[in-house]
Amino acid sequence: APPKKYVARLLEEIAAEPGRSGDLWVRQFESLVAHKVEHAHVWVSRASPRHKVLGCWVDYQRDKARHGTLVPQRRACLEALGLNWGKPRHKEGTQVGTAGCVARVASLDVGGRDPDTGKVR
Repeated sequence: APPKKYVARLLEEIAAEPGRSGDLWVRQFESLVAHKVEHAHVWVSRASPRHKVLGCWVDYQRDKARHGTLVPQRRACLEALGLNWGKPRHKEGTQVGTAGCVARVASLDVGGRDPDTGKVR
């Protein structure tokens, strides 16, 4: 795993990105860190109303990684936290689907911009 100072530097770079997308990404990442501290893992269930937005955000990061559009600094931070890039296992009937998750992630106030790149959609 990368040293904590390296990850902290990456998070500073991400937060300093133009627009608000970097800052919002760092806040979601911090929520994922808190989830890991509380649950000792980073598998976030979308079935729980308490974790639905964070679960969708994590799935969105996986989707971007699969499509090669996840910014390398963000990928490195998630990997340092122990995120597995495989498809998460869901209980039957809880699959929201990528479109539902993208809608939930898009509802984060990013001003009509992609929450990872900051580009206008």
